Amino acid sequence: DDYVSGKTKDFSTVGIKAVDDYTVQYTLNQPESFWNSKTTMGILMPVNKEFLDSKGDGYGQGTNPSSILYCGPYLIKAITSKSVVTLEKNPTYWDADNVKISKVKLTYYDGQDSESLIRGFDNGDYTVARVFPNGSNYKSVEKKHKDDIVFSDQGSSTYNLSFNIDRQAYEITTKTTDAQKSSTKKA
Repeated sequence: DDYVSGKTKDFSTVGIKAVDDYTVQYTLNQPESFWNSKTTMGILMPVNKEFLDSKGDGYGQGTNPSSILYCGPYLIKAITSKSVVTLEKNPTYWDADNVKISKVKLTYYDGQDSESLIRGFDNGDYTVARVFPNGSNYKSVEKKHKDDIVFSDQGSSTYNLSFNIDRQAYEITTKTTDAQKSSTKKA
């Protein structure tokens, strides 16, 4: 946090170091019960220093596929913001023989016209498309594509919204005067 907020510019104080060619060590300021799951996030994955230095402030910026370094089964060939991402099979991928699809085109959907997805599917623009059971054309879509409609499991996320309607503590807030505390409690 000190490094990100600018309190220190010395990255060696961050608590991240390469122990050897295959080991990255993280030192935490305090215990985190969810730390192991955080290590799967892309933000904590190592990056090639030479490549990072060569890109400078342009690293990972914009829609230029050459601004990032990757080694997966596909190479990003083109990105058009809020439109299309085109991927092509990576010939140098370690398991390239088992990558059976040579080109993938991901299209952007902004949520404005839910029926545009099924129109694109019917026109052959998409190999798969999301359909909405509450959409005005769902009955005709169901009749035409009934054997090809797949229902996915509901997500397992739970969301909770809480309101503190009887606030009593103000030690960790900026509310210092009685008037601020009173108005906060009323709100």
